[in-house]
Order: sequence, then C-alpha cells, then structure tokens
Amino acid sequence: MMENAISLPKEQQEELANIRSNTSDIMHKVGYLHSEISERVALLEAKAEYGKLQRLMKDLENKEMDLDKKFEKI
Repeated sequence: MMENAISLPKEQQEELANIRSNTSDIMHKVGYLHSEISERVALLEAKAEYGKLQRLMKDLENKEMDLDKKFEKI
C-alpha cells in the first residue's frame, strides 16, 4: 500500500518484497501447523472415544452374558 503513496528506491522496494515473501512463507507454515494440530487433536479425540466405546461394548456384553446365565438356571 505504501508503495503507491511513496516512491521508494529500488533497493528498498526489493527489501520490502523480500520481507513480504518471508512473511508469506511463515504464514503458510503457521497455517499448516494450525491444520496439523487440529487434525492430530481430532485423531486423539476419536481414538479416545473409540476406546471408551469399546470398553462400554465389552461391559455390555459381559452383563448380557451374566443375565443369560442367570436365566438359564431358571
């Protein structure tokens, strides 16, 4: 924006262009890291939920087996 308002020497324009380029590169890396962290957190949450559901399913199966045994005795 400032380039339009103020005419800078070529050397300063190149320096600003390099800074913009570096800033852009870093922002892309930041964006990637945000995405990677979000995906990894989602994966951990999914694994935790899966483990919890597996334990619940096993508990239900055990309770069903116990009830079935009790009814077989009757």
